Amino acid sequence: ELLSKEFDMNNKVIVELGAGTGKFSKIASSYCKKIYYVEPNIDMINKGKEYCKDCNNIIYINKSAELTGLFENSVDIVFAVQSFHWFDKQKLKQEISKILKTNGYFAIVWNDWVDDNNEFSKDYFNYISNWNTKLTGKTYQHKNADDRKNFFKNGEYKTYTFIHSKKYSIDMLVGLSKSLSYAPKENSEYYKEFIDSYLQNSNEVMQYLKENTKYTEEERQKEVEKIKQDLKKKSVEEVIEEAKSETENA
Repeated sequence: ELLSKEFDMNNKVIVELGAGTGKFSKIASSYCKKIYYVEPNIDMINKGKEYCKDCNNIIYINKSAELTGLFENSVDIVFAVQSFHWFDKQKLKQEISKILKTNGYFAIVWNDWVDDNNEFSKDYFNYISNWNTKLTGKTYQHKNADDRKNFFKNGEYKTYTFIHSKKYSIDMLVGLSKSLSYAPKENSEYYKEFIDSYLQNSNEVMQYLKENTKYTEEERQKEVEKIKQDLKKKSVEEVIEEAKSETENA
Protein backbone atom coordinates (compact mmCIF):
# COMPACT_ATOMS: atom_id res chain seq x y z
CA GLU A 1 0.00 0.00 0.00
CA LEU A 2 2.88 2.38 0.76
CA LEU A 3 4.50 1.67 -2.60
CA SER A 4 1.19 2.02 -4.41
CA LYS A 5 0.50 5.43 -2.85
CA GLU A 6 4.00 6.94 -2.81
CA PHE A 7 5.21 5.65 -6.17
CA ASP A 8 1.95 5.36 -8.11
CA MET A 9 2.60 1.71 -8.90
CA ASN A 10 -0.71 1.26 -10.71
CA ASN A 11 0.84 2.59 -13.91
CA LYS A 12 4.33 1.24 -13.40
CA VAL A 13 6.36 -1.57 -15.00
CA ILE A 14 8.42 -3.24 -12.28
CA VAL A 15 11.05 -5.95 -11.94
CA GLU A 16 11.73 -8.36 -9.11
CA LEU A 17 15.30 -9.68 -9.14
CA GLY A 18 15.84 -13.11 -7.63
CA ALA A 19 12.08 -13.56 -7.41
CA GLY A 20 12.29 -17.06 -5.94
CA THR A 21 8.89 -18.71 -5.58
CA GLY A 22 6.98 -15.48 -6.23
CA LYS A 23 5.65 -14.37 -2.85
CA PHE A 24 6.41 -10.71 -3.46
CA SER A 25 5.59 -10.76 -7.17
CA LYS A 26 2.14 -12.18 -6.47
CA ILE A 27 1.32 -9.34 -4.08
CA ALA A 28 2.91 -6.66 -6.27
CA SER A 29 1.05 -7.85 -9.37
CA SER A 30 -2.18 -6.49 -7.88
CA TYR A 31 -0.73 -2.99 -7.70
CA CYS A 32 1.30 -2.57 -10.90
CA LYS A 33 0.79 -2.56 -14.65
CA LYS A 34 3.34 -5.30 -15.41
CA ILE A 35 5.99 -7.20 -13.47
CA TYR A 36 9.08 -8.95 -14.81
CA TYR A 37 9.86 -11.96 -12.64
CA VAL A 38 13.64 -12.52 -12.96
CA GLU A 39 14.99 -15.73 -11.44
CA PRO A 40 18.02 -17.84 -12.51
CA ASN A 41 16.72 -21.10 -10.98
CA ILE A 42 14.21 -22.81 -13.28
CA ASP A 43 12.77 -24.90 -10.44
CA MET A 44 11.97 -21.71 -8.53
CA ILE A 45 10.32 -20.23 -11.63
CA ASN A 46 8.15 -23.31 -12.06
CA LYS A 47 7.02 -23.06 -8.44
CA GLY A 48 6.42 -19.35 -8.94
CA LYS A 49 4.27 -20.00 -12.00
CA GLU A 50 2.10 -22.33 -9.95
CA TYR A 51 1.93 -19.95 -6.98
CA CYS A 52 1.12 -16.96 -9.23
CA LYS A 53 -1.10 -18.83 -11.69
CA ASP A 54 -3.97 -16.36 -11.25
CA CYS A 55 -1.78 -13.33 -12.03
CA ASN A 56 -2.01 -12.32 -15.69
CA ASN A 57 0.52 -9.47 -15.69
CA ILE A 58 3.67 -11.39 -14.71
CA ILE A 59 6.37 -12.16 -17.29
CA TYR A 60 8.85 -14.86 -16.26
CA ILE A 61 12.53 -14.46 -17.17
CA ASN A 62 14.99 -17.27 -16.46
CA LYS A 63 18.10 -15.10 -16.13
CA SER A 64 20.37 -13.61 -13.48
CA ALA A 65 19.89 -10.24 -11.81
CA GLU A 66 23.15 -9.04 -13.32
CA LEU A 67 22.07 -9.88 -16.88
CA THR A 68 18.27 -9.71 -17.15
CA GLY A 69 18.00 -9.38 -20.93
CA LEU A 70 15.58 -6.46 -20.53
CA PHE A 71 15.78 -3.42 -22.82
CA GLU A 72 17.35 -0.13 -21.84
CA ASN A 73 15.10 2.37 -20.03
CA SER A 74 12.27 -0.15 -19.91
CA VAL A 75 11.20 -0.34 -16.24
CA ASP A 76 10.07 2.09 -13.54
CA ILE A 77 10.99 0.26 -10.33
CA VAL A 78 13.44 -2.56 -9.63
CA PHE A 79 13.02 -4.67 -6.48
CA ALA A 80 15.45 -6.98 -4.73
CA VAL A 81 13.38 -8.79 -2.10
CA GLN A 82 15.38 -10.95 0.32
CA SER A 83 18.00 -11.31 -2.40
CA PHE A 84 20.34 -8.29 -2.53
CA HIS A 85 23.15 -10.05 -0.63
CA TRP A 86 23.49 -12.71 -3.34
CA PHE A 87 24.29 -10.38 -6.23
CA ASP A 88 27.55 -9.12 -7.71
CA LYS A 89 27.10 -5.50 -6.70
CA GLN A 90 29.14 -3.88 -9.48
CA LYS A 91 27.49 -5.89 -12.26
CA LEU A 92 24.08 -5.35 -10.67
CA LYS A 93 24.59 -1.59 -10.58
CA GLN A 94 25.45 -1.60 -14.28
CA GLU A 95 22.38 -3.65 -15.16
CA ILE A 96 20.00 -1.52 -13.11
CA SER A 97 21.45 1.66 -14.62
CA LYS A 98 20.74 0.20 -18.04
CA ILE A 99 17.16 -1.05 -17.62
CA LEU A 100 15.83 1.63 -15.25
CA LYS A 101 14.06 4.66 -16.67
CA THR A 102 15.19 8.17 -15.79
CA ASN A 103 13.94 9.03 -12.28
CA GLY A 104 13.20 5.33 -11.67
CA TYR A 105 13.68 3.59 -8.32
CA PHE A 106 15.65 0.65 -6.97
CA ALA A 107 14.27 -0.86 -3.74
CA ILE A 108 15.84 -3.38 -1.39
CA VAL A 109 13.22 -5.17 0.70
CA TRP A 110 13.76 -7.34 3.77
CA ASN A 111 11.28 -9.21 5.93
CA ASP A 112 13.61 -9.67 8.84
CA TRP A 113 13.54 -10.61 12.48
CA VAL A 114 15.03 -8.57 15.30
CA ASP A 115 17.65 -11.03 16.46
CA ASP A 116 18.45 -9.12 19.65
CA ASN A 117 14.81 -9.11 20.73
CA ASN A 118 15.13 -12.17 23.00
CA GLU A 119 17.40 -15.13 23.73
CA PHE A 120 15.45 -17.39 21.39
CA SER A 121 15.92 -15.00 18.45
CA LYS A 122 19.62 -14.60 19.20
CA ASP A 123 20.13 -18.35 19.41
CA TYR A 124 18.25 -19.05 16.20
CA PHE A 125 20.03 -16.32 14.22
CA ASN A 126 23.43 -17.54 15.40
CA TYR A 127 22.50 -21.10 14.49
CA ILE A 128 21.50 -20.38 10.89
CA SER A 129 24.38 -17.91 10.45
CA ASN A 130 26.88 -20.61 11.45
CA TRP A 131 25.27 -23.03 9.01
CA ASN A 132 25.44 -20.43 6.26
CA THR A 133 29.18 -20.09 6.85
CA LYS A 134 29.67 -23.85 7.07
CA LEU A 135 27.85 -24.59 3.81
CA THR A 136 28.75 -21.56 1.68
CA GLY A 137 31.92 -20.23 3.23
CA LYS A 138 30.24 -16.83 3.50
CA THR A 139 29.09 -14.77 6.44
CA TYR A 140 25.50 -13.62 6.79
CA GLN A 141 25.73 -10.18 5.18
CA HIS A 142 22.29 -8.78 4.49
CA LYS A 143 22.35 -6.60 7.59
CA ASN A 144 25.56 -4.96 6.42
CA ALA A 145 24.62 -1.32 5.90
CA ASP A 146 27.90 -0.69 4.08
CA ASP A 147 26.63 -2.78 1.16
CA ARG A 148 23.76 -0.37 0.72
CA LYS A 149 25.79 2.79 1.28
CA ASN A 150 28.35 1.69 -1.28
CA PHE A 151 25.68 0.79 -3.80
CA PHE A 152 23.67 4.01 -3.88
CA LYS A 153 25.03 7.28 -5.19
CA ASN A 154 26.68 9.28 -2.39
CA GLY A 155 25.48 6.57 -0.01
CA GLU A 156 22.04 8.16 0.11
CA TYR A 157 18.81 6.19 0.33
CA LYS A 158 15.51 6.27 2.21
CA THR A 159 14.55 3.63 4.74
CA TYR A 160 10.98 2.59 5.59
CA THR A 161 10.47 0.26 8.57
CA PHE A 162 7.30 -1.64 9.48
CA ILE A 163 7.25 -3.54 12.76
CA HIS A 164 5.17 -6.70 13.10
CA SER A 165 5.29 -9.79 15.26
CA LYS A 166 4.62 -13.45 14.61
CA LYS A 167 4.48 -16.55 16.78
CA TYR A 168 6.02 -19.76 15.45
CA SER A 169 5.13 -23.33 16.26
CA ILE A 170 7.96 -25.86 16.05
CA ASP A 171 6.87 -27.14 12.62
CA MET A 172 6.67 -23.57 11.30
CA LEU A 173 10.21 -22.98 12.57
CA VAL A 174 11.41 -26.14 10.83
CA GLY A 175 9.66 -25.04 7.64
CA LEU A 176 11.33 -21.63 7.86
CA SER A 177 14.74 -23.23 8.37
CA LYS A 178 14.32 -25.59 5.42
CA SER A 179 13.23 -22.76 3.13
CA LEU A 180 16.52 -20.86 3.58
CA SER A 181 18.44 -20.71 0.31
CA TYR A 182 21.53 -22.33 1.83
CA ALA A 183 19.70 -25.01 3.85
CA PRO A 184 20.90 -28.57 3.15
CA LYS A 185 18.63 -30.54 0.82
CA GLU A 186 17.03 -33.76 2.00
CA ASN A 187 19.63 -35.88 0.20
CA SER A 188 22.53 -33.91 1.73
CA GLU A 189 24.84 -35.51 4.27
CA TYR A 190 24.21 -32.47 6.48
CA TYR A 191 20.41 -32.51 6.36
CA LYS A 192 19.72 -34.65 9.43
CA GLU A 193 22.30 -32.76 11.47
CA PHE A 194 20.87 -29.40 10.36
CA ILE A 195 17.36 -30.25 11.59
CA ASP A 196 17.92 -32.65 14.48
CA SER A 197 20.76 -30.88 16.24
CA TYR A 198 18.70 -27.73 16.63
CA LEU A 199 15.63 -29.56 17.89
CA GLN A 200 17.59 -31.77 20.27
CA ASN A 201 20.12 -29.34 21.68
CA SER A 202 18.37 -25.98 21.85
CA ASN A 203 16.94 -25.23 25.28
CA GLU A 204 15.46 -22.07 23.77
CA VAL A 205 13.28 -24.12 21.41
CA MET A 206 11.89 -26.18 24.26
CA GLN A 207 11.34 -23.04 26.33
CA TYR A 208 9.55 -21.45 23.39
CA LEU A 209 7.26 -24.48 23.08
CA LYS A 210 6.58 -24.33 26.79
CA GLU A 211 5.60 -20.66 26.67
CA ASN A 212 3.63 -20.67 23.42
CA THR A 213 1.65 -23.90 23.49
CA LYS A 214 -0.89 -25.49 25.79
CA TYR A 215 0.86 -28.86 25.72
CA THR A 216 1.88 -30.72 28.85
CA GLU A 217 5.54 -31.72 29.03
CA GLU A 218 4.67 -35.23 27.83
CA GLU A 219 2.60 -33.86 24.94
CA ARG A 220 5.41 -31.51 23.97
CA GLN A 221 7.88 -34.37 23.76
CA LYS A 222 5.43 -36.32 21.61
CA GLU A 223 4.99 -33.31 19.33
CA VAL A 224 8.75 -32.98 18.84
CA GLU A 225 9.04 -36.70 18.04
CA LYS A 226 6.13 -36.43 15.62
CA ILE A 227 7.83 -33.55 13.79
CA LYS A 228 11.05 -35.55 13.52
CA GLN A 229 9.15 -38.49 12.05
CA ASP A 230 7.27 -36.24 9.64
CA LEU A 231 10.54 -34.81 8.38
CA LYS A 232 11.56 -38.27 7.23
CA LYS A 233 8.42 -38.57 5.09
CA LYS A 234 7.67 -35.07 3.86
CA SER A 235 9.38 -33.00 1.21
CA VAL A 236 10.66 -29.48 1.72
CA GLU A 237 7.72 -28.16 -0.28
CA GLU A 238 5.17 -30.00 1.88
CA VAL A 239 6.67 -28.71 5.12
CA ILE A 240 6.78 -25.16 3.81
CA GLU A 241 3.20 -25.35 2.50
CA GLU A 242 1.96 -26.66 5.86
CA ALA A 243 3.80 -23.86 7.68
CA LYS A 244 2.35 -21.31 5.29
CA SER A 245 -1.15 -22.71 5.72
CA GLU A 246 -0.86 -22.64 9.49
CA THR A 247 0.33 -19.02 9.35
CA GLU A 248 -2.55 -17.95 7.13
CA ASN A 249 -5.10 -19.63 9.41
CA ALA A 250 -3.58 -18.30 12.64
